[in-house]
Amino acid sequence: ARDPSEAGAWLPVSCPASSFSQSASGSDSIHIPTGKVPTPYVRPPSIQVQVMTPCCRKPVAGVLVHVDGHRAGVTDSGGFLLLALPPGKHEVSAPGVARQAESVEVKQGWSKGPEEVKLETSGEVLAFLNDVGSEGEEWRRGIFVGVSRDRIPAGAEPFLGLAAIL
Repeated sequence: ARDPSEAGAWLPVSCPASSFSQSASGSDSIHIPTGKVPTPYVRPPSIQVQVMTPCCRKPVAGVLVHVDGHRAGVTDSGGFLLLALPPGKHEVSAPGVARQAESVEVKQGWSKGPEEVKLETSGEVLAFLNDVGSEGEEWRRGIFVGVSRDRIPAGAEPFLGLAAIL
């Protein structure tokens, strides 16, 4: 896979192009001859993304951040994500959570520290109805609350009405 599809981390390693190959099925592999392990170069973080609420500027943990339309990582408990991006212009976003993307330019060479990119959540609280299971032959529905339109199940319906938490 060329794009991470689940939570995790990628470690870039510099290798000669002759080390890489692709099978007929499309899976990538790397071949490094014995005694020729490349020295990894781990690029220092070039940007620090912070995701926060619009009202009180509280950090938001567990937000999936995209860079240039690709998954890049998830914010930590403090709402931060450090990324090492190559020089150039990049678009940083949090689809379904933040209202808009932010552009950042990573410059070539040494810098005093990572560029700061701040994303605000939309501030929406969404209520929807969804199945919670069955009791005998009767299906039960529940009211769910979320903050990301992307995480509402396909079969859910809008909740229109009043609800109280007792």
